[in-house]
Amino acid sequence: AGAITVEIAQSGGGLPGPISLAETPPASGVFSEDLLLGTGAGRRTVSHGDRVTISYTDLDDGVSGSPVKVTAQIDVDCVAPAVAGVRILEVVGDQAVIAWETNEPSTGQITAGTASAQGGITATIEVPGTSHSVVLNGLKRDTPYFFKIAAADAARNTTVDDAGGACRRITPVS
Repeated sequence: AGAITVEIAQSGGGLPGPISLAETPPASGVFSEDLLLGTGAGRRTVSHGDRVTISYTDLDDGVSGSPVKVTAQIDVDCVAPAVAGVRILEVVGDQAVIAWETNEPSTGQITAGTASAQGGITATIEVPGTSHSVVLNGLKRDTPYFFKIAAADAARNTTVDDAGGACRRITPVS
């Protein structure tokens, strides 16, 4: 086919359709095109909460060989998750358990170090959720550590909670 035309509509207006999608690689049945969203040259403006609807006619429904209209919708997410309720649940020996919540499903990472939160100890949560807890291992006793939390949602909007630049502090004791 080489190319197909898709219609794009946006709940807030602003996304003109139709656009042409190129078949990549040729004869693959895969059609794609980058649609740059945001502000600036070559970008299409969207706002948080807008719904973008994309539709096209597939010439083969995969069953009877008949054409079928295909529609997909996405909700625009421009807001990073908020981190709240950060607390140290336990500090024992060479480890600490730290918990927090986010206002939307997100992954998380704690970074800790002795001079700042830029250190070499990290703990990561890869399964999205709203209630998080991690264990930081490898801490040295009687050594203060500073930590910060990064949270990212499915749209990769990321926020870093570093207690207003001060970072939070833990000290494992003997």
